[in-house]
Amino acid sequence: MSSLFNEFQPQQNNPLSQMGNFINQFNQFRSNFTGNPEQQVKELINSGRMSQDQFNQFAQMANQLRQLIK
Repeated sequence: MSSLFNEFQPQQNNPLSQMGNFINQFNQFRSNFTGNPEQQVKELINSGRMSQDQFNQFAQMANQLRQLIK
């Protein structure tokens, strides 16, 4: 019985579970976000809290996600 119970528990290494968690976190972020996104990114880069390389990596991941969601 214990193994059957474990079978239906969300697993952190399960890709579908991870994607669901990511989507939930993104939706929470989106609902709480205020302001101009472009201006906020510029401020992060100018302040040094985000590098241009980090921004480029996030932009690439966002484009890949956009293709998956279509």
